[in-house]
Amino acid sequence: WELASGTLLRAWNGHYKAVTALAFADGGAHLLSGGADGIVHAWALADVVDLSVAAAAAAAPAPAVTWSDHSLPVTKIYCGLGGAGARIATC
Repeated sequence: WELASGTLLRAWNGHYKAVTALAFADGGAHLLSGGADGIVHAWALADVVDLSVAAAAAAAPAPAVTWSDHSLPVTKIYCGLGGAGARIATC
């Protein structure tokens, strides 16, 4: 969403069910999303906000990393400090 106008800038299917948790990783280079499908994705923020790629290819960004070890919906994501070496806890 664009804050000033309220315009939806980009949407894509990244989860099979609703997104239930979002967090920025340390340093802001990645956006973490968790869903009711029990999946957690780490998205490179540069790919998510690059509207020129989205308009040209009309393709969804691919997650940098995906974890699918939850058997229940993901309700919270905690990200520690450490950049690419940060620990991530989900519940």
